[in-house]
Amino acid sequence: MEQLIQMGESERVEFKREIPPQREQIAIGATAFANRRGGRIFIGVADDCSIFGCKIDKPKDVITQILRSYCDPPLDVVIDEVQIRSLPVVIVTVPEGRDNHMRLRIGSIHKNWSHETSCDKVRVGRNVRRKTLPR
Repeated sequence: MEQLIQMGESERVEFKREIPPQREQIAIGATAFANRRGGRIFIGVADDCSIFGCKIDKPKDVITQILRSYCDPPLDVVIDEVQIRSLPVVIVTVPEGRDNHMRLRIGSIHKNWSHETSCDKVRVGRNVRRKTLPR
């Protein structure tokens, strides 16, 4: 896994230093992966491949709740907790969606989310903001 991390983010690998305060960001990444060819989200790894470790209690429960709250239909993912350089890293493995029509649910709004839409984000410091919601 450490070799995969050192290769950096890609179309099928995304890093999150921590679970962001805007928890829908986890669901956005997972939905984008499901609507493409699948992928992995590493929580506890920074964008520059530095390993910080995931410092939350019960990460599997937290991530499962995030995905249930924001993904429609609910995603069937595998959540693993591993040790890399003696630090806990959570890996969310998202398979390719069966029909590639996973949607993101924010309040009463349901939006299709793809990798192309996910790439239409703007980084502002440590925050990620969407330019616009997908149509």
